Amino acid sequence: EETGDYSSEFLENLQDDDVIDFDEDTKAEYEALPTADSFNKSEVNTVVAKIQEETAFGTSILVVLTLREIEQREEKHLKSLQDKLESFGDLESLYQTHSADRETSAMVDKLLKEIATCIDLKQSLPQLRSDAIDALNDAIDDGTVKALRTAIKTAKVAKLSGDDVETGGIWSLDLLRDAALELKNAESRKRVTEAQKDLVAKRNKCFIRTDPLGRDRYQTCFIHFDYDKSSRVWAERDYILRNGTPDKNEDAAVLFKTPESVSMGARDRDEDFVSSEDRDKPYGNSFLSFSRQEYHHTSELGTLAMHHWSCYTTDRSIRVLIKNLNSTNEKENALKEVLKETLEAMALASVSSDAPQNGVLLNGGSAEGVGQDKKSLPQEETKFRTSGDSDAFSGLKGNLSEDDAALMKGVTSAIGRRIRLRRIPNPERAPDVAQYIMGTITGWKTGILSNEEAVNKEEIDDDVSHRSPTPVPIWRMALDDGGELHITDNEIVEGLVRATKWTNQHPGYIERDAPFLSYRNNLGRFCGRQVDAPSSLTPLAFARQMLKKEQDLYMHLKSRTLENNWGGKCGSRNAWVASLKEYGHTFEAVRDGLLTLENAFFDLTGGFGTNGSSSHDVEAGEQTTESKLSGKDLLYHEVSRFDIELESLGNNVKGLWNNPDTRAIFREIISVCETVSILALGLDLICRNSQGYISRTKSSVVHQPASEQATSAVVGRRRAAMRPGAYSNFF
Repeated sequence: EETGDYSSEFLENLQDDDVIDFDEDTKAEYEALPTADSFNKSEVNTVVAKIQEETAFGTSILVVLTLREIEQREEKHLKSLQDKLESFGDLESLYQTHSADRETSAMVDKLLKEIATCIDLKQSLPQLRSDAIDALNDAIDDGTVKALRTAIKTAKVAKLSGDDVETGGIWSLDLLRDAALELKNAESRKRVTEAQKDLVAKRNKCFIRTDPLGRDRYQTCFIHFDYDKSSRVWAERDYILRNGTPDKNEDAAVLFKTPESVSMGARDRDEDFVSSEDRDKPYGNSFLSFSRQEYHHTSELGTLAMHHWSCYTTDRSIRVLIKNLNSTNEKENALKEVLKETLEAMALASVSSDAPQNGVLLNGGSAEGVGQDKKSLPQEETKFRTSGDSDAFSGLKGNLSEDDAALMKGVTSAIGRRIRLRRIPNPERAPDVAQYIMGTITGWKTGILSNEEAVNKEEIDDDVSHRSPTPVPIWRMALDDGGELHITDNEIVEGLVRATKWTNQHPGYIERDAPFLSYRNNLGRFCGRQVDAPSSLTPLAFARQMLKKEQDLYMHLKSRTLENNWGGKCGSRNAWVASLKEYGHTFEAVRDGLLTLENAFFDLTGGFGTNGSSSHDVEAGEQTTESKLSGKDLLYHEVSRFDIELESLGNNVKGLWNNPDTRAIFREIISVCETVSILALGLDLICRNSQGYISRTKSSVVHQPASEQATSAVVGRRRAAMRPGAYSNFF
């Protein structure tokens, strides 16, 4: 401080308060700095706008000029070039006397070229600039990114912007500045729009799941959908399977069906679950019934079972349901409370939706306007009739095929009949996905089609403007989901036939473009290449999939074991791959290959170690024996098969299987199966357990700085090996 000389280290260690109080001059300069309160809102907005303009042009300094100022700049530049050329004197005498040196001659030639260029541009630029200004105005009005970029490029060609020599920045026309700012806004809007489209696309791929409200004593599931147009509570009931006629004393809530009428889809193959020699034995039948419980609680079905759906459409019916529920039953008491809350929420929603908003009705028009429209139309075209469509409907039945005409035999009127309408919501993006709507025909009339209805009817062509509209029959369809639709003659007959086939489960009737068929997951519809779809369930396709899965998992598993008896010099892996490539077209080869792969992964994951022990439970009164039960005995045992989990769950994953019983049951299932589908499920289970083991045994070593690695290398390795989930099982 006495000498006034400070080292760089001292200056770097100074804090803000030390710098302010360094001396009186510094403190005075700091106090003189402007604060946030010294700027008003207009000044801040001006500075922000200036920064946005400079950012749009990618420069730190932007000079905005008008067209007149640009022309004046060019005239001034041309005048300066001419004055500089006149300073050299008479050019003819200069060239004749050869008094000028080489540098002066080059400078004169450069000035002559620049002056000639300026004169040419002065003649051609006005038209180019006029066109560029018009393009900028049109692009700003259009507001799209493509139009703005094209207009800005045209403006730059017309010399409406350039480098500013005086400031070292860029000068630009004011209109070009506005276009550049609009381009930035358009690009921002485009990014937001693309993000919204991406979110909508992801949302459309998701399924809206609704949790059930509860269950009653008959295991009936009650559901209320949040997006239901009408406030209803749906009930999903399981059919009660009976081979004969139900008694009159049975409870009215029970629905009776035969097993054949409830079954849907392909049946399971019994040989995948129970071998042929065990199928007639008691334990075989017991296990077969156990495997079918996921379809129906009676275990009488080997296929998917249909459920009966019904709904409570009015508040009164829901209140009656709440009254009939038993409060002493725990499940029904909880359901009763949830139904009360749901009923109150639906009542509030209906009150808010029925109220008019700003004098406008919910159907989109005012009461006065609707009344005027109805008065201006004939009564026969505005009012639907509930009878009298026999002649119009009979004339449409002639277009049906023989089979469809047989279904419509005896039907003389469409009013009061059920209809199933088919619509394609998005014909451009998804032309193969249709939407099926159920409803009831409630009336008909003769009227003029609107433009939208005429397009659906395919009656509008190039000469539609030269033809007078012809009255056609129009039927009114009350939708089951609420609302109504007006359908034409080409849809009414097809919808009635479709509803009849769908309701009666007509043989051969399949809705191949139904929305639920587009659902895809790992265990459902084939999601690979289209050319591989016909052969996706063949043994050869499964062999290829098994080779791919083994290659993905083996690289991670071999680094987690000290004894590798599968790959490397052992040769087992190469022999397994060669056998699948040569005999992979046979089912027996791929089944044996899957069992071999399971044994290899079992060894790579360390087996059961020293803690592996049988975990099957024994019933009371039974005595344990030294001999372990086989996989077949465990699978057919009524107690052990409930307590064994094949998939490795939780954080305590120590190998491919939890215990020897789990592995024995898996190998028993795979060894007796007869279809590729069961093998695919087995491969997926092995991959999930292996991936769980890989995730659990990831190294937890934390890298230390280079200065500490040499001193703590041994200690760090020991600590890492002692941590749960590290390599403690192998060291």
